[in-house]
Amino acid sequence: MRILASPRTWVYLAYLLNRLWLDNIAAVPRLRHRGPGSVIEPTATFNQPQNISIGRDCHINRFCCVWAGERATITIGDNGLMGPGVCIFASNHGTRVSSSIREQPFQEEDVVIGNDVWLGAGVVVLPGVSIGDGAVVAAGAVVTKAVAAACVVGGVPARLLKRRSD
Repeated sequence: MRILASPRTWVYLAYLLNRLWLDNIAAVPRLRHRGPGSVIEPTATFNQPQNISIGRDCHINRFCCVWAGERATITIGDNGLMGPGVCIFASNHGTRVSSSIREQPFQEEDVVIGNDVWLGAGVVVLPGVSIGDGAVVAAGAVVTKAVAAACVVGGVPARLLKRRSD
C-alpha cells in the first residue's frame, strides 16, 4: 500500500503513459505507410515514424522497437512476422576515440526487410542490413549484414544455418 501512496510511483506511471503515447499511440498514425491487415501491438515503439513503412498483413509484436533515423528509412515488406522484443535500428552512434560516445554523430543507413520474413523473438537488426524475401532469423540473432532470400540464419553475429525448401 505504501508503494501506491508514494509520489515516485505516480511520477513513474505518468512517465510510462507519456512514453506509450509518444512512442506508440501518437507514432502509429505518423508511419510513412501501414498496409491493410497489419497489427501493431500497443507496447511496440517507433522512432522517426515518418521514415518507417510497413507492408500489408504484418505483425509487429509486443515490445518491438523499430527505430529509423532522421535520414535513414526502415521498410518492412508484406506478410512479415516479428516475435516479441525484436529491435530494428537504422541509426547507431559512432565510435571514434576523439570524442565521448554521447557526442558521436549518428551513422545512419537504410534497413530493408523483404516479404514473408519471420524475425524470431529478441532479434536485433543493425543499420544497413537487407533481409531477402522468405528469410527466417532465429530468436536472439544479431543481424549485421545482408541475409539472402529463403535462408535461415541465427547466432551472434547471424550466419547461415540452412536454406529453406519445400
